Amino acid sequence: MREIFSHPLFADIKNQELVLNSSKVMHFKKGQSIFEMEDLPKYLYILLSGVVYVCENTLGGKRNIIAVFGERGECFGEVILFLDIPYPYYTLMAQEGDVLAIPKEFVLEYMSKAMNKILARKAFNLSNKIQILSKTSLREKILNYLKIYPNTTLKRYELAEFLGVSRPALSKEILSMIKEGIIIEHHKQIQICKSR
Repeated sequence: MREIFSHPLFADIKNQELVLNSSKVMHFKKGQSIFEMEDLPKYLYILLSGVVYVCENTLGGKRNIIAVFGERGECFGEVILFLDIPYPYYTLMAQEGDVLAIPKEFVLEYMSKAMNKILARKAFNLSNKIQILSKTSLREKILNYLKIYPNTTLKRYELAEFLGVSRPALSKEILSMIKEGIIIEHHKQIQICKSR
């Protein structure tokens, strides 16, 4: 747990005990939600283990994956924390794990400066997603996604949800691209062929 303090978010905090005494570690099983839509933000969350999906549902009830957090130390929920509005999306644990929940008041008092770098990174990731989704064809979206996230762990149905397309259409395009030698599938993970 102490290694989390190497995170840039804690750069201005000299007393680690202050963070530990103010925060709590929360454990979630696969399928559990950390927060739901319309919940008011109370914490900044830092992933300690597991994988978290940030999701929204369409009017037709289809789940869209907005973001995936699987790296230890990634934080989420911080943008809404600063906007002071209810969450417009919900979270889902894709793999069992733990998160560090830091209260909003503590973040505002001690960590505001460090949040600028974190928010800049989030803006960059959002820009990547917009770049992917702005491609006109499904093939271009898949290739762009694989260039930006070459070590993706998303399953096909999750990738379809991330790209906002149907799973059958995604699978059909992936099979076509494999046959054409554009991408390969290795251990259920798709990658762009190295010769490209």
